[in-house]
Amino acid sequence: MRRASKLFKLVQQKLDGVNSVIREHLGGMKLIKAYVRRKHEVRRFTERNKQLMEKTVSALRLLEATMPILLFVMNLSIIAILWFGQAYITAGNVQVGEVVAIINYVLRITGALTVFAMIIMVFSRAQASSERINEVLTTEVDMQEEANRQEANPLNYEAIKFKNVSFKYPDTGDWALEHVNFSVRKGETVAIMGGTGSGKTSMFQMIPRLYDTTEGEILIEGVNVKERHVDDLRKSIAYVPQVYVESKEYTLLLFEILMRKAFLVYVYNFASFFL
Repeated sequence: MRRASKLFKLVQQKLDGVNSVIREHLGGMKLIKAYVRRKHEVRRFTERNKQLMEKTVSALRLLEATMPILLFVMNLSIIAILWFGQAYITAGNVQVGEVVAIINYVLRITGALTVFAMIIMVFSRAQASSERINEVLTTEVDMQEEANRQEANPLNYEAIKFKNVSFKYPDTGDWALEHVNFSVRKGETVAIMGGTGSGKTSMFQMIPRLYDTTEGEILIEGVNVKERHVDDLRKSIAYVPQVYVESKEYTLLLFEILMRKAFLVYVYNFASFFL
């Protein structure tokens, strides 16, 4: 059962991989078409499905092997009872009805064992799923807030500053960003350009602390983002992820609304600095 539970845990992990690929395809459908990545994504989806199929077959093959084994044991037991029973009947030690009763008892026991084998199959699946759920429930939050939080200074000349920032995702050895240094002054508009996978999204996600920097620090109005309260930090930032809409006018309208919100938050913070 332990081996079956491990196999079903791998099946759940492979199923997560298939679901993540499907979610990426549905969310970035237009991006895939724009970069003509259809064949690559089809190969990636096929590979994930093949891995899921292999693990599922391995797990079911192990569990389905229990049924033939039980049937073999049951038939072997009946043959042994008939073999020794006929000897006892010939010697006059037992009656035919007693042998038949013993065979019925064996059939009932093996039937119960067959049901027990099905229970083991279901329980193995449930155990693997419960372990996956417990992983989520018991995961500790790695983003910690500083005990002595500081307030931003609206008079600071630099709105955002990256100081030797490096970042890599958990459980990966490659750096997504290395030694990034730049500053954005108030009132400036900055565009970050780069190829797919160059770290543009990772860079912006570190500003509202969706991820924390691995090395270096990010300053907003002179204060490290790790030293500010997360709620206050995110309320002062208008962040639009990769959104694909049909109308350019709708995109510009959404950007204008968010910029107005960010401006109002900035005015409020600036005014509260003097109160």
